[in-house]
Amino acid sequence: RKAKGYMSVSESNYLRDSFFELSKQIRGLERHAYVVPDAREREALCRAEGALSAAGICLMSGHHDCPNYIAVNVETLDRCLKTLNVCIQNLSEQAPLTMES
Repeated sequence: RKAKGYMSVSESNYLRDSFFELSKQIRGLERHAYVVPDAREREALCRAEGALSAAGICLMSGHHDCPNYIAVNVETLDRCLKTLNVCIQNLSEQAPLTMES
């Protein structure tokens, strides 16, 4: 997709809705400090929420070159993805997953 700069309208709509839903869920966590007591973890979640929202908005603002495809700003989406990757790494380092027997 990066080389072409477009995706199908249905794929774009699905991704956009998923990004906004995840963003909404993170905002719900941020409102309750007792759910996420660690300040660094809250900051990573806040940055992730911002990146998800920005990606969703980016997918809303693409123009239709034809009825089935939408042009996307690959630079913006790439920036959002990099931010999300950093946030996920930070969250993984702070709260490593443990296997329960």
